Amino acid sequence: QLFPWMTLKKNLTYAIKKARPQLSQKEREEVAEKFLKAAGIAEFSNQYPASLSGGMKQRGALARALALNPKVLLMDEPFSSLDYLSRQTARETVLKMAQETGCTVLLVTHDIEEAAVLGDRIGILDTENHRLSQIFTTAEFESKDALVDVLKKELL
Repeated sequence: QLFPWMTLKKNLTYAIKKARPQLSQKEREEVAEKFLKAAGIAEFSNQYPASLSGGMKQRGALARALALNPKVLLMDEPFSSLDYLSRQTARETVLKMAQETGCTVLLVTHDIEEAAVLGDRIGILDTENHRLSQIFTTAEFESKDALVDVLKKELL
């Protein structure tokens, strides 16, 4: 969630200041601008969250999280409230930014196709034992569609 009383850019620079206090104000602003640009929302940097779409808020929150230079980012159903087009854009943004930063993303989702599109490895939780029952790697399959088919057979 973004702070509603701060602009998009200020949301990022504030978080960067708290997480990376060794950076100067100028450096914090440069990092914020870099991640807003990578998220495709740099032109909205002076807007407040209330004036942004749900997808833009998601990308702003993602930019803020990745600007902190984490090793791992946990995302729990991050796209579930978005419409189809916003979800597609947000997925592409996550893939692109995770690849650019080298950050590992642990994504929890109930959407089989989302898992296949975004995942390198997909774990299936056993609801009785609350443990991973199977792990699939996308490299095992010739296409994402083949992976989706196998996942559907396992889960449905």
